Amino acid sequence: MNSIVSAVVAKLPYTRKLQNALVRGPLDKVFTQRYKRLQLTRANEMPTLETLELRNVFNAIQEKGIFITSLDDLPKIFGIQSSSSQNLLNAMDGKIATLPSQDKNASTGMGRFISLDQLIEHQIITWPLNSKLYDLMENYFALKPAFVGPFFSRSYPNGEITGVRRTHVDTDDRRMLRAFIYLNDLDENSGPFRYLDKSQTQVIRDSMLSWWPKSFTDQDLAKLGIQKDDWKLVTGERGTVIFADTSQIAHSASLPTEGYRDMLTFLFASERPHLPVYLRGGLSINEKYLQRATSTIETELNGDPNLSRYVDSVNWARGLNPFVRALSGFDIHSN
Repeated sequence: MNSIVSAVVAKLPYTRKLQNALVRGPLDKVFTQRYKRLQLTRANEMPTLETLELRNVFNAIQEKGIFITSLDDLPKIFGIQSSSSQNLLNAMDGKIATLPSQDKNASTGMGRFISLDQLIEHQIITWPLNSKLYDLMENYFALKPAFVGPFFSRSYPNGEITGVRRTHVDTDDRRMLRAFIYLNDLDENSGPFRYLDKSQTQVIRDSMLSWWPKSFTDQDLAKLGIQKDDWKLVTGERGTVIFADTSQIAHSASLPTEGYRDMLTFLFASERPHLPVYLRGGLSINEKYLQRATSTIETELNGDPNLSRYVDSVNWARGLNPFVRALSGFDIHSN
C-alpha cells in the first residue's frame, strides 16, 4: 500500500510545497516537539570532539554556517587520507571525461549529468564515511546524521539566473551539512558558490512566509537592503572543500560567464529531517539504490568499528513513520 501511495505522491506537482505547508503550518508544533524529545534522548550519546581542529570546524559552522578548507588539509582535520581523496578525484575524472563540454539541452545551464546510480561506487560513496566527521555532525545536529547521498552538478554560462542560481535558504531540515568539492579551478567568472552571512540571511527569512519556500533575485534582495558587495564568493582551486549548513545561510550558485563549474556534493541531514520530501532524490529514493549503497559500504568497510553507524545513516529513511515516508515519496521498507 505504501508503495502505491509513494508512487502517486511522487507524481504530484505540488507535493513538496504541500508538505511544507502542512509541516510548517498546523503540524509544525507537533513535529517540533517530537524533534526536541528525540534530541533529549540522544543528549547523553553525543561523541566527544577530541581534537582542537575538529572543535574549530564545529565552532565555525555553528557561528558562521560555513567552513572552507581543501582536500589537502583533511588528513589533519578528520583523518581522511590523501589516498582516499585522490581515489575520489580519479573516479570523478573518469566520469567527467565522458561529459560534453557544452550543454545543448539544459535550458537552465545547470545539470547533474552524472546520475546518482553512477555515483554509487566505493571510491565515491565511502569517501565521507569518517568517524570524526560523523562525530562533528552528531554534535551539530544533536541527532544522528542521515547520509542523503552524493550529487554531481555542472554549471554552464548560458546567462540564465534560474533554479539554484537564485538566492535561497534550504528548508529540508532545521540543520544540515553539505560538503561541496570543487572538481576544477574556479575563479569569479566560473560560477563558484556564494553566500550571505547569518545576519543578512535573517533579513531574508523575515521576508518569507515560514511555510512556503521562496527564492530571490538580486533585485528582490536589493529591496531588502542587500547589495552585490554583501556576497561572499568562494573561489578556489580544484580540491577546495566547503562545509556549509545551507539551512542557515542564504546562498546560490553564481552565474558563470566563462568556462563551467564541476562540483561534487555530499549531503547530510539529521535522522529526523523537518521536510523529508525534499530529500527523496537521494540514496533512499527506492530499494534498488538503497540496497546497492548499503552493500557497497558493507563490502568496502568490512571490519571498520563504525560500519553500523555508516549503514544506519544511509538507511535513515527506514526509521521514518511509515505514513510520513510514503507521503514523502520514498518507496522503501521499514527497518
